[in-house]
Amino acid sequence: MAAAEAGWLVIAEPQVVVSIDGAVAELLLNRPRRLNAITEEMLLAIEDGIDLIEARRSVRALVVRGEGRAFCAGADLAAAGSRLDAAGGLAGHAAIWRRVLQRLESSPVPSIAAVHGVAVAGGLELTLACDMVAMAADARIGDGHAKWGLVPSGGATQRLPRTTGKRHASWLLFSGELVDAREALAIGLVNAVVPPEELLDHARGMARTIARRSPAAVASMKRAVRDGLDGAGLDAGLELEARLLQEHRHRPDMKIGQTAFTSRSDPRFPDR
Repeated sequence: MAAAEAGWLVIAEPQVVVSIDGAVAELLLNRPRRLNAITEEMLLAIEDGIDLIEARRSVRALVVRGEGRAFCAGADLAAAGSRLDAAGGLAGHAAIWRRVLQRLESSPVPSIAAVHGVAVAGGLELTLACDMVAMAADARIGDGHAKWGLVPSGGATQRLPRTTGKRHASWLLFSGELVDAREALAIGLVNAVVPPEELLDHARGMARTIARRSPAAVASMKRAVRDGLDGAGLDAGLELEARLLQEHRHRPDMKIGQTAFTSRSDPRFPDR
């Protein structure tokens, strides 16, 4: 355990670093010489990091970012080596990717990816598992699997169409081409494009904004959005929203918000 920035608590693994400052956490991919290409060990460390973040009930938002010249160049297939050729090796590798990204996506803590340099293949899939994305104006993003005769294992074929729509997703998947920040914003792949030097501050600002809101309400809405998209249509989604509202009415956040609204004061919500 060591200090990085003033006020930040840092729990360090060699290639994944979790930083916590009150209500905001950061998960840093820390393998810059390999453009943060993700190994299975890193995936397990990311999973541990999510566990750690959720265990700290004061944390209300998460920023995911990369060290060095890139956000993430995807999976490190060279590190996996012959394991992918062994019986069940490829399936096991894919299962770890699927489990960890589902863990991030389903976390009650909302996440923001801060993308610089490139986010390719598994890097794209990591951003798709996050709730929001801020992107540097000079960055590029895309899938890339088709260039190398590969098929995604981290959910790109499912999450990308749900994010951009079928037409845009099909082009990104089938061509393997990367798009610039302007196009990524136009097709709904990212929320914001900012100058590179402002990226981290912008992502942290998004996290701080969310951290001021009701964590119980945000977690319920995150679940409604995720499960509604994966459900059996609008009617099923509306029923889910109604159920979550009934659950939420028993939580203190609703009363706190109503009281603050009436008194014209800022609400102070409890931790998760």
